[in-house]
Amino acid sequence: MQETIDQLLRVALEAATAAGREALSVQKALSFKTMFKEDGSPATDGDIRAERKIIEIIRASFPQHHLIGEELGEQPGDSAFTWVFDPIDGTWSFLNQETTACVNLAVLRDGEPIVAVVYNPFTEELYQTAVGRPTTMNGISLPVTHWETLGDGVLNYHLSKPFVSQIKTIIALWQDGHIGKLIHQGGAPAYSLALAAKGAHSAFVMGHRGKAPDPWTFPAGVLLVRNAGGRVTDLADREIDSVLHPSYVVATSHPRVHDQILQLLAQYGFA
Repeated sequence: MQETIDQLLRVALEAATAAGREALSVQKALSFKTMFKEDGSPATDGDIRAERKIIEIIRASFPQHHLIGEELGEQPGDSAFTWVFDPIDGTWSFLNQETTACVNLAVLRDGEPIVAVVYNPFTEELYQTAVGRPTTMNGISLPVTHWETLGDGVLNYHLSKPFVSQIKTIIALWQDGHIGKLIHQGGAPAYSLALAAKGAHSAFVMGHRGKAPDPWTFPAGVLLVRNAGGRVTDLADREIDSVLHPSYVVATSHPRVHDQILQLLAQYGFA
């Protein structure tokens, strides 16, 4: 079978929305089981059920493709195409009845993302894009909001306890008037990247602990931002490898804002 972008995107949308509905039904039932993995992160039977739904739908159309999921692991295939997905990205948010979890799914061809879908069933936002195509949310071309200065916009940061000094630096930027609004949204990084693509957040800053991320963490969100005309780089303004990037991620909805935030972070000693 000669896969086309249209076919891949159609199946990706079907899988993501079906998984999202599964997750939503589990959350509403308030009777799901919670387990904790070796790294301390939670998983629920909602995660498992949603991931099985994704696998079922992909396998029905592309039985030869390689699959890598957050919960059920890797399923090798004989193809240049790899599907990477997290059925409930942001499980802590899911457990807390927050609306910052999502279904996060991308298709890679020879290691490069070519299709991306991020679906938030709790807010009914469906983000999608593919190589050579614009990013949309519920059929609306993105970005919707397009501030050209960080002083007018919103900066969202994902920085955990090991990054206390970096958090203080970002707060200093806000206190000094360089950021219009500062938030720490939490939840799924893929959803935060989708909101950067939307322009709801003018900038998104995230820190790593010096190891490569899980293969599903960034590909979908990064492709959404880039195809919406935004940028995703490291602190040195180098375009990141969305599958393997081991360090800071800076995503913005406007190139001018990107230049501003990188200059400010360097000026204030953020590292």
